[in-house]
Amino acid sequence: MADEEEAGEELWAQTVMHGVNGDTSMTPDAVFVRQYVKTGDAMLAVSQAGLTDSRYPLSVMAEHHLSRPEIRAAIEIQQQLMKQEEKRRARMAGGYSLQLLLDDLEILHQQAREGGAFAPAISAKKVQAQMLGYLDKTVHVTHSVEPREMTTDELRRRIAELSAPALEDKSIIEGDFTELNNG
Repeated sequence: MADEEEAGEELWAQTVMHGVNGDTSMTPDAVFVRQYVKTGDAMLAVSQAGLTDSRYPLSVMAEHHLSRPEIRAAIEIQQQLMKQEEKRRARMAGGYSLQLLLDDLEILHQQAREGGAFAPAISAKKVQAQMLGYLDKTVHVTHSVEPREMTTDELRRRIAELSAPALEDKSIIEGDFTELNNG
């Protein structure tokens, strides 16, 4: 497995280092990886890399190259780097999104867990859960006034006073008040 990873890293280095300035000295495998990651089309990547063989259809050649461990490793490395670059560009543009924040928290969680720091790992997961709305908010209601002892006008004023802050942050469901007469 270590040899496959080293071969993948070598192939990735060729893809990135030689491909940055349009250098044509890239190996066919490096061209295949670069084109596959760019387009997601293995047959197109085989064709553009010059890895065709007239004895086999493009689909067979594409499948063959995708099944090679060093190619898979190079593709995985390239895809991870592209994701990191996209996140870096989004941050540089000032664009933080919920997904970027959640991804960052996941990275922190993994690093803390791998380092044996379980309290920070749990904290990262808790923040992720809060951001996704999985943790319920508990609301305790206490009454200092007995509503039965209030007139309808006093009750309406009190409800308006208490609901005003909630209406500002839109965390309450609006509705109509209807007075029912028992009788």
